[in-house]
This record gives sequence, structure tokens and C-alpha cells, in this order.
Amino acid sequence: MEGGRELDNEPDVCTEETALLGVAGGHVDIEPPHRPSHQSRTPSRPPSIVSIVHIPKVHNNKAILNLLSAIFFVAASASGFASVPLTKIVEVVVCRQYYDPSQRSGEPISEKLCKIEPIQAKVAFLFAITGMCEAAVGFLAAFPWGIVADSVGHRPVFSTALVGMALSVLFTMMVLRFPDVFPTELIALDSAFLLIGGGTAVVWAILLSMISDIFPDDKRATAFMQLQVSGLVGNLVSPALSSAMMATTGPRPAMLVAFSCLMLAAIAFLFVPETLSHKAGNEDEAEQENRPSSLKGSFLRILDEFKKSLSILESP
Repeated sequence: MEGGRELDNEPDVCTEETALLGVAGGHVDIEPPHRPSHQSRTPSRPPSIVSIVHIPKVHNNKAILNLLSAIFFVAASASGFASVPLTKIVEVVVCRQYYDPSQRSGEPISEKLCKIEPIQAKVAFLFAITGMCEAAVGFLAAFPWGIVADSVGHRPVFSTALVGMALSVLFTMMVLRFPDVFPTELIALDSAFLLIGGGTAVVWAILLSMISDIFPDDKRATAFMQLQVSGLVGNLVSPALSSAMMATTGPRPAMLVAFSCLMLAAIAFLFVPETLSHKAGNEDEAEQENRPSSLKGSFLRILDEFKKSLSILESP
């Protein structure tokens, strides 16, 4: 019993008989359990949808630039692969049409006979008309396709433009393949396919716009230079490769390579990250509200900027 009294004098010692709830004066002293505060139980509030919408995606700007340069190199090479064999094919077709087929008895015409002035003048005229039509179509299609690029994104418009250029090459090959069916002057209508995407003007504008979206002002000059150099290298290398290819395979396979380069670049560009969101994420809300929401508003804004550009020419 004495040992029991010693245990009673030591309330801090817990045994099997110790009550889990303290008893004082016959009443059970129940201390309310500690409840965490509302603030501690409430999880952190997720960011609102509005704040998520305009957050730009994080991309490696240097990797995007290298990918754009590689694609532009392939697309620019198509021009060199097509120009040399196209000149040769047009010259041969015009030369055969110039000389009476009944007097040739199926023999090939000497290349020297195709260098006379009337034939070369006809060839130069055909290329001049074709170039003029391409410039006119590019001027008419650049503004509408620029508006579409700002609305739906750069990638689909860029790929569409390259597909239109590839179809233009394919149409020219078809006309020159059957000179007895189609008149040679019909090659000037290949520029009509440039209405699909806008042609070279839209391609170059989209590339510059993408560089402006992902690079700050102090680094854009270097990025523009790298992009321009990649295109120049493609234009320099492809004519030499095309000439070497023509020596063994003829001119038509070289033009097929040009068509393949354009289609390859169009498909590869679909894997480039979209950069339009970068620019939209950095604009303030006021500018977003003032931006035209319709095609008509965008066209009027572009027309207003064009008028301002003309006013600069009128100023002394």
C-alpha cells in the first residue's frame, strides 16, 4: 500500500491503470482537441485561368533559331535546284518550237543553234512575264495571309506557303513536259499557286516575325544574320549541285529535288514550336483589348499603317 501511495504522489508516472482522461472533482476534464486553423487546412489557391492563359511557353530560343535556319536552308536550296534546270528546259522547248519539226527528221538540235538571238529573246521574255506575275501575286496575297498568320499562328501559314510554291514548280514541270499540249507561255500562270500561302514574301515575313517574338532587341540582329546566312548558303550550294546532277540525270530530276525540298521544309516546319504566344504573353491587357478582333479590323489597321508609310514619302 505504501508503494501505491508513492505512485499516487507521482502523477507524472503513467501505468496501465492510469486514466486516459484526467479526473478532477468527479468531473471529466476533457480538453478540446487542437484544430488546425482554417488557413492551415485550406490548400494554396490555384492560379486563376486568366493568369494561365497568357503565360508564354518556355522554349529554347537558340534551338528554335537553329531549327528555323535549317528549314530555311532546305527551302532556299529548292530555288537553286529549280532555276538551273528550268532555264535549260525552257530553252530546249522554245528551240524545238522555233525550228520546223518536219525538217529535223527526229534528230536532236545542236545546243549552239539554240543560242541565237530570237530564241534567247523568247526565253528572256517568258521569265520576265513569270517574274512579273509572281511579284503581283505576292503583293496581293501578302496582306491577307499576314492577317491569317496573326490569327491562327505562324506554322500553318508558313507550311501552306511552301506547299503553294511546291505546286507552282509541279505545274511548271507539267506544262514543259507536254509542250505540244500546253503553250509555253502558260508557265506564267504558275504564280497563281502562290495565292496558296502567299509565296516568298509571306515566308520571309513569318521567319522575321518569329525571330522578333523569341529574341530581345539586343540579340535580334545576330539572329537575323544567322537566318540570312543559312538562306544564302542554300542559294549558293544548290545551283552547283543541280548542275552536277543535270550532267548525269538530266534537268527534270533536278526539278523534282526542288519540289521535294519544298515539301520537306513544309512538313518540318510543323514541328517548330509556335512563337506567337510569346509575344501575346508580354503585352498588357489594355493593348490586348485594343487589338482588332475581326479580319475587317485587322485589314483597316494594316491599311492605316500603309497610308502612314506613304505619308513619309510625301514629306520633304
